[in-house]
Amino acid sequence: SGSATPATITTIPVGGIIVSNLPNSTQQYTVRIYDATDNACFVDRTVSLTMVSCVNCNCPCTSLIGNSSFESNLDDWVSFSVTSGTQSQYAVCGSKAGYIYFDNSGGEGDLYQELQTAIPGNTYTLTVYAGTGDANQVDQVRLKFLAGDYSQELQFVADIDHNYTTTGGLVKYTLVGICPVWADLVEVKFATENTSPVTKLVFDHVCLCSTSN
Repeated sequence: SGSATPATITTIPVGGIIVSNLPNSTQQYTVRIYDATDNACFVDRTVSLTMVSCVNCNCPCTSLIGNSSFESNLDDWVSFSVTSGTQSQYAVCGSKAGYIYFDNSGGEGDLYQELQTAIPGNTYTLTVYAGTGDANQVDQVRLKFLAGDYSQELQFVADIDHNYTTTGGLVKYTLVGICPVWADLVEVKFATENTSPVTKLVFDHVCLCSTSN
C-alpha cells in the first residue's frame, strides 16, 4: 500500500496483455498492482527484463575476423580519427559490442581490420549486427578489396539505418563480393561521419567467410 496518487486503473484485457511495445533491451520497470475497488491501495514491484536475442552466435565458417564479438575489447581492430570502445549495451553475442563515434569537425572516421588473405575469384560474405543512434547520420559497414600497393580498390557498402534507440537492439547486415584478380588485401571497415549531436555506431558479431567458386 502507499499514498502516492495512482494512475487510472487499467482493466486487464482477455489474454492479460496490457503493453506489447516495450523495447527489446535490458532495463528495469516498476509494476503497480492495485486493489480493483480502491485506488489508494496498491503495491509497487520492480522487475528486470533482459533483452531477448535469437541470434545464432556461431559463424557459418571459421571467421577470418579476429576478435569478432569484441570480447577482447578492440584487440585486432585499428581506429582512425574516431572515439572507439566497447560496451555491454546492445551486445548480441557475448557481453560486449563495439562502437565508434566521430566528434571532429568534418570528414570521416573509422574502425577496421585489414587481412593479408585475399584469394582472387573467391566469394567473400560479411555479416554483422549493427545499429545507429541517428538514422540520418552517415554510418556504414564496408567490405573492401585492395591491391597490395593500394593503387586499386573495390568496395561493397551497407548503410546502417537501423535506429537502436527507437527499436531496441541491433539488426543483421550482409555484404557479398567476389575478390578481383588484382586484390591482395581484404578489409572490413565501420565508418561514420561527423554529426551533431554525436551518436554512436554500434556493432557486434562480425563474420567474414571466404568460399571458392
